[in-house]
Amino acid sequence: MKTQYEVLHAQLLNACDQMLSILGKADSAIESSKVTEEKLLSSSIVEGMFTFTKQVQVFTDLMQGSICRLSGVTKPIVSDDDKTLSDLIARVEMTKEYIKTCDIKNINGEGKRIHLGWMPENMYFDGDDFAEKYVLQNVFFHLVTTYNILRMNNGEIGKMDFLTNIQMRQDK
Repeated sequence: MKTQYEVLHAQLLNACDQMLSILGKADSAIESSKVTEEKLLSSSIVEGMFTFTKQVQVFTDLMQGSICRLSGVTKPIVSDDDKTLSDLIARVEMTKEYIKTCDIKNINGEGKRIHLGWMPENMYFDGDDFAEKYVLQNVFFHLVTTYNILRMNNGEIGKMDFLTNIQMRQDK
């Protein structure tokens, strides 16, 4: 049976594939002139919410940061200077490669105290709670929000573009 951390690792890799699928659909929408690149990248669902670009940046930062915190290693510094859809695609591909190189045996929240910069100084997550109740929910929030921003900007995208890597089987 897989540990929760093996499942988390696999889910993060799959989330990268899901984001790359969404970004591929974004590229198609831009190429077919359904939306301009500038409009899409600067769009948000409502005023005050992160833009398409920022959703992708937070998505990748969250995934790298989570793996690093649970592995006890320093997170690589990635600047938020993405200007184009190609930059965002490269960022997700880099994140996926980074996660693939992480040794699953080192990913463990047991006994760890995870403090995030936005938390009050004396607050923290238990490592297991962080992995179980914070990481994936936030990854999927930013993934779904990116999907929705594309959809509201005339991107031709549907549920099966979101649900990637599903293998259907057939009875013989």
